[in-house]
Amino acid sequence: MYYGLKNKAGRDFVIVILVFCGLSTVAVGLRLVSKRMKRLPLQLDDYLILISLMCVYCSVGICTASVTRGGVGNHFGLVVPLADLKYTLKLLIPLQGLYGIGLGCVKTSLMVLYLRIFGTTKKFRITIYVAMVIVWGWAFSIVIEAFLLCRPCELGPDRHTGSSMGAIASNWDPTIPGKCGNRNAAFVAAGALNMLTDIMVLLLPVPHIWSLQLQVGRKVGLLATFGLGIFVSAISIIRMKFLLSLNLADATFSLPDPFMWSVVEPELAVIAACIPLMRPFFTKVARPWFGGSSSRGTKNSRNGLNSDGTKKQFSRLNDSNASKNNDYALETIGGGRMNKVSSEANGYTVGVEGGKPYRIYEDGRSKTGIEESVQTLEDSDSGKSNIKIVGRGALPGGIRVQTEYSVE
Repeated sequence: MYYGLKNKAGRDFVIVILVFCGLSTVAVGLRLVSKRMKRLPLQLDDYLILISLMCVYCSVGICTASVTRGGVGNHFGLVVPLADLKYTLKLLIPLQGLYGIGLGCVKTSLMVLYLRIFGTTKKFRITIYVAMVIVWGWAFSIVIEAFLLCRPCELGPDRHTGSSMGAIASNWDPTIPGKCGNRNAAFVAAGALNMLTDIMVLLLPVPHIWSLQLQVGRKVGLLATFGLGIFVSAISIIRMKFLLSLNLADATFSLPDPFMWSVVEPELAVIAACIPLMRPFFTKVARPWFGGSSSRGTKNSRNGLNSDGTKKQFSRLNDSNASKNNDYALETIGGGRMNKVSSEANGYTVGVEGGKPYRIYEDGRSKTGIEESVQTLEDSDSGKSNIKIVGRGALPGGIRVQTEYSVE
């Protein structure tokens, strides 16, 4: 029977998981874009995140099918027949497996990243490997639990319960006599272990981040970035709450919330694992918006331009504090006119242009080609300065300032 999305509970559940599926896809996309911007190849942690994203896609497809074909959100017996209940319970098994594998890949991806960044000591590497074993032990227990929770009674070959397929079928066919474990308790135990592994993975990099030679604010920022998974642990607690309220006597009606949180949790885990690696993208995007004129100046300087877009003349030296240092003149190397360098008592200003001195009189007349004799400049305190500047603008004693540039 086809139910579509007519039921509000089922429709809302599908909309939520689709929205977060889109967000997790965007997060992975930005992670890969950031990698490309840094010209870095895809590494093991990236491939693990991609596997997790594939698990999310499959989970979204399964949950959508459980609503449109399995009747999730409707009451069993009143609307949903037994055949559709079996169909929904069948979908529950692969959904559990995808939940465990998807979260296992996300946590392993983070640990591989920690290993690459902080894995300089043997002790830390061993700690990471032990944590990986614990995480995958939990993930495989989720998969095994999905198949072994129910065990059929031995009724003979007429009911086909003696075969392995009959044993598996008892997990979704309530008409097969048998014994099932407490599903609610099993789900809650798995959720509690999941939360413990979350905390374990989040705490792994804390000592190493705190020992970095950085300001306290930056350390806190790094811890917050890597600690976003704490929100995923909060979702795990919410999921356990709804699993405790699961009513298997009317499974199709009570499954929307447990299904939704079982898919949203891996989706948020993928997003949290990608955020620490998005910095190159956000730095490039945010700089034009929040960098102001300094960001534009930085960009222009890399292109050989001034902040106003004019061509930068690296050979020109300009002493902007001439009025504060007794008007010491600087010599231009590649041409160009300097600012005012000294005030003469007889009404003209001395400067250097193209390596040659020049005068600018108060009436605007200029005279170049001044003899390169020693000039005595005015001193504001004594009238005569003991500091003498030769015509070419060099200080007595032939002091030369040289700046070296290297282009990488």
